[in-house]
Amino acid sequence: MLDAMRSQKAKKLIAWVLVLIVGVPFIFYYGWNQAGGQQGPLALPKAAEVNGAAIYIDEIMRLRQELAVQMAQQSGLPAQIVQQMSPDQLRQQVPDDLVVEEAIRNELLAQTAIRTGLDLAPAEQQAVIRALTMQAGLPAEATAQEVTQVFAMIAQQSGMSTQQLVDYLVHQERRNRAAKAILFPQARTSILELWQAYEERNTRYRLDCAVFRVAPRLATEEVTAAQIEQHYRENQDLYTVGEKRIYEWVSVSESDIRATLDVTDEDVRAHYDSRIREYSAPAVFELSQIILPGTPDDETPPAEMADIIRALEQGEDFGDLAMQHSISPTVELDRGNFGTRREDQLAEPVVEALAGLASGELTAPIHLGSEWHLYRLERATPASVRSFAEASPEVRMHLEQRLISQYMGEREDEFNTVLTEYTSFEALAAALNLRSQVSEPVDTDATYIPGLGTIPEALRQRVRGLEVGETLPEVIPVGRTLAVLRLAEVRERSVRPLNDSLRAEIRLRVAQQLAREAAEDAAFAARQAAITLGDRQASGEFFRPAVVAAGASPDFEEIVTEPFQPIGDEIAEVGIIENLAQSLYYSPVEHLSDVMEIVSGDQSTAGYVVWLVRERITPDLSSFYADVLNVRANVSAENQNRLIEEWFADQRADRTNQIVRHDLSGGSGRAGR
Repeated sequence: MLDAMRSQKAKKLIAWVLVLIVGVPFIFYYGWNQAGGQQGPLALPKAAEVNGAAIYIDEIMRLRQELAVQMAQQSGLPAQIVQQMSPDQLRQQVPDDLVVEEAIRNELLAQTAIRTGLDLAPAEQQAVIRALTMQAGLPAEATAQEVTQVFAMIAQQSGMSTQQLVDYLVHQERRNRAAKAILFPQARTSILELWQAYEERNTRYRLDCAVFRVAPRLATEEVTAAQIEQHYRENQDLYTVGEKRIYEWVSVSESDIRATLDVTDEDVRAHYDSRIREYSAPAVFELSQIILPGTPDDETPPAEMADIIRALEQGEDFGDLAMQHSISPTVELDRGNFGTRREDQLAEPVVEALAGLASGELTAPIHLGSEWHLYRLERATPASVRSFAEASPEVRMHLEQRLISQYMGEREDEFNTVLTEYTSFEALAAALNLRSQVSEPVDTDATYIPGLGTIPEALRQRVRGLEVGETLPEVIPVGRTLAVLRLAEVRERSVRPLNDSLRAEIRLRVAQQLAREAAEDAAFAARQAAITLGDRQASGEFFRPAVVAAGASPDFEEIVTEPFQPIGDEIAEVGIIENLAQSLYYSPVEHLSDVMEIVSGDQSTAGYVVWLVRERITPDLSSFYADVLNVRANVSAENQNRLIEEWFADQRADRTNQIVRHDLSGGSGRAGR
């Protein structure tokens, strides 16, 4: 296994791990760490001291490079670009003040973790070491000895001793834990409020369902004629109809025009024949490639290419050879798999070389620019032309749409001309040869007119300003319809008469009010019984009798006495579930996967997710703080940054923290808080 780890592929993986060590930011913006607190060589000058712990120049140099990697990645640049910078360029990119301030912040966080009991136990340190070796390609079942040896290889590649690398990783984890602890109180409040809101919503929703279920029975059994008349007198506003408008219009739509079109088969055929290239598909090739370096003036491929071709002909694996020889920047990821390319996406020499090849055959070496390319054809799909029968529906639709657009333009011009010639709406409709339509009564501020559509925003104010009988002096485009609109009638504000239809409506409304009052009484009785019995017995056998004794209606006693349970598909709004799931960070894997499965599945409901989190992940709310490492703050990145900055400012102002910064150019130190 270790021999395999020493292979070229493993070395490349370790190199990527080193980039991860210094190049991947922690989940919070300030998650950049360095091996602070370790005792560096006495010959190295100090950059700063935090409560007696020295931060040496070598640590500042390492942190400077980490911050430069972070800045490069935020700008969309590869992390490797930092390795090409000179020391002066790095200093210009990350000034001394910035990097020293970051180092002080990291050291304060690490010391906070130790002081507040968040330090790593020996077993946790070993887990961090094993995780790093697994990133380098070591399997999870590797022995402790193999982990130790691979970890030593990583330390050597990074220019550290094994103890320095351990200190680096431990310091990083201390800093991360302290940052989470700072952000945790806000997360705790957010999640608890979420649970309480959903628990209340769950009960409220089931009570509302029961109200609508009980109300029809109460309407026939308990609501009297006197109650209906009293409700009508006392709630006149509920039955007052505001001012209504009725509009009249003439219009022409795309669907009207389409019904009159006559696109013949001959028209379709002629268009198809004249645009045959638009209905052709180019050849498609699935390829593997190996790229070797060369120069623009090369006339023959390098000898290495002949060796590769010979090895392939002898049956060696293409991917293995690509990993060993190809200079493609993506070979680590694709092992020479060039993917699927259309003919028009390939250089002309490549297309010519692929002509006539069968699957599995190699092209001759192809000279492109300063490189030599070798391709293997995995599979080819020849160029094709869609048949007339297949393309004709699309061609017909295209021709119809073109005619419709042309005709709609002509009709709009005609509408505008008629609007200037006729003052009578009836004469205008006759001139356009269109039948007028009348809307249902709509509110004065309505933007949607039934039968016509939504009035464009730019014209709404002008439509509201129309007088009775007035025609809007321009064409209204509503969706795919052109219309001329006038205000036909305005109906004044009025009170609905108390007829049989309104009596039936009020009867049900009064019944719902009675049912809701009974539901509120039942919920109050449950709260009183819970206070009397105490929380421990509030879900026991004595609870329901106590609720009934307190005056709860039999229609609602079961709902208010049931414990909080999953509620199936009763809650339709599930958007906030995603926020809840996102606020769980390092939860036990099996529980987090349960939550994510529910969130993404068809059966996702808010009630069940909350129940799952409460009952299976953190059953004891009183010890919620113990889960500080298992909960990610449900706050935005900006808030996370602000909270960390506020904490750091408090630490600098705390006189118990002794912080000394030294001049990196060799001058005297200065104290800071």
